Amino acid sequence: MIVCIAIIGRQNEPLFLRTYTDAEGEEEEDANLRLHNIVHSSLDVVGERKGRKGASGAADVSTDMFLGHLCPIDEYRVYGYMTSTRLKLLAVLEDVNDIREPELKRVFSTVHNLYVNYLRNPFSPLAKPVDSAKFRLSVDRQINDYNS
Repeated sequence: MIVCIAIIGRQNEPLFLRTYTDAEGEEEEDANLRLHNIVHSSLDVVGERKGRKGASGAADVSTDMFLGHLCPIDEYRVYGYMTSTRLKLLAVLEDVNDIREPELKRVFSTVHNLYVNYLRNPFSPLAKPVDSAKFRLSVDRQINDYNS
């Protein structure tokens, strides 16, 4: 189950971060803060993965944007996706055995397309946090489809 989805800009600035927990009140705030910390901590792993050099000494130039499983943190697993423009999408999932990677790839790709469509609006600010109810609802729909 996806408990957090994040879009991080090329300078590691958070552009969109949404959590999906059942907690309420103070527990929800604590859970949100914890998930924000997990997302921030996993950015180092993304940098290591994309900066890795092959046996020839050349940088890894894989065309697959899906980074796969980045790291386990407590009872969560972090998965990543990075575009050629260094836009990073991270998903924090509960650590269970039934993580469906092909479906997760589809979620990442769809959220990436939603973000591109959001940016195509001439009134959308570049490199600023996403403030669109339509975008948020579209992402929520993707996450709910994966979680069901």
